[in-house]
Amino acid sequence: MKKKELLIGLFACSTLFILSACKTTKHESNVNTSQTEKVNDGEFVDYYESGKVWLKGSYKNNLQDGMFIEYYENGAVRIEEKYLNGERSGQYISYFKNGQIESKGMFKNGLEEGNWNYYYADGKPEKNINFLNGQLHGKYEFMWSNGAIKRTGEFSKGKVKSTIEFYNSNGTLNSKIDQKSAEKQGLQFI
Repeated sequence: MKKKELLIGLFACSTLFILSACKTTKHESNVNTSQTEKVNDGEFVDYYESGKVWLKGSYKNNLQDGMFIEYYENGAVRIEEKYLNGERSGQYISYFKNGQIESKGMFKNGLEEGNWNYYYADGKPEKNINFLNGQLHGKYEFMWSNGAIKRTGEFSKGKVKSTIEFYNSNGTLNSKIDQKSAEKQGLQFI
């Protein structure tokens, strides 16, 4: 009997310990709930355990709708994105903790669309990639941190279309691989 009580006590203590270690968020909402339809509408704010703002956004007809802004715990903006009827739609920007832009592009119907730019933490360009309906499509290039081209190629509806060229950090061509070889080897370039 004592063993059983001891095991139950240990289990309860370990459960409480594990739960206390989990991240908790406090919620503050200006959400209007209709009792008949149970639809959430309005703005909301989520917080870090420290009490600092983590996320601001809004809902319409129980779906994400409008601007959503996520923050680092230091208060700097981490992500700015727009939603329409629960799907990402419009401009998306992510930031490094230092405030520099990390990535910037557009969403359409929840999928990446058009030109996306990615940057190093110092603000220099890192990648330039194009999308069509969420698939890699069109020319792309990667840059070394010194600005020299690192890799170039082209995709069509998610598949390698052209020869991929790899460059050294001094800008000289290092190697090339054609589409068929890339597909046979199952190479991933993005």
